[in-house]
Amino acid sequence: MDVSICIVNYNTAELTKRCIQSVLDNISNIMFEIIVVDNASTDDSIKIFEEEFEKKIILIKNPTNRYFTGGYNDAAFKAKGKYLLFLNSDGYIKDNSIKIMFEFLEKNQDVGAVEGTIIDEE
Repeated sequence: MDVSICIVNYNTAELTKRCIQSVLDNISNIMFEIIVVDNASTDDSIKIFEEEFEKKIILIKNPTNRYFTGGYNDAAFKAKGKYLLFLNSDGYIKDNSIKIMFEFLEKNQDVGAVEGTIIDEE
């Protein structure tokens, strides 16, 4: 596994759905997993993710809100990827950027972390 993409959700079903779909639509030629941690949402997030992304994501269902830190820690413990990508649920991926970051890290073993460009397109 090359990259584990970790997303924390708390009552942001539609944003998270868009985020997950952007990864699926814009990633290729790399081994990846998407781990979504739901922090006890009350907006039908779990039902939506199970119906829309069955077998495409690993879904962790927290019984309480463990906030971003706890959620990302839960995802990191479950992750099998060589690298972790912490992706906010309101973010999205374009142009196979995860593979580009992966290749950069593979070529630059002295680098410990990278960040993508954040663009506000709205």
